[in-house]
Amino acid sequence: MKIFIVTDLEGVAGISVEQQQKGSDNTYYRKAREFLADEINAAVTGAKEAGATEFLQADRAALRCRLRQRECE
Repeated sequence: MKIFIVTDLEGVAGISVEQQQKGSDNTYYRKAREFLADEINAAVTGAKEAGATEFLQADRAALRCRLRQRECE
C-alpha cells in the first residue's frame, strides 16, 4: 500500500503564534518543525502497522521547504 501525506504547518497541533509559521531560524519555528515531524512520524507508524510499505510526503507550501528530510522516518 502506498501512502501520500500532504502537510501544512498551520494545521499542526501546537501551532498557535505567528512566529512558529515564519521561515526564519528562531526557537518558535524550530519547535513547530519538530511538531510537524512528530505528526508525520505518527502517521507513518500507524500506516506501517496497517500494512503500508511506501510513503511520499509533500508540504502544501512546497516552495518553502519547512521540513528537513532527516526529521522524518
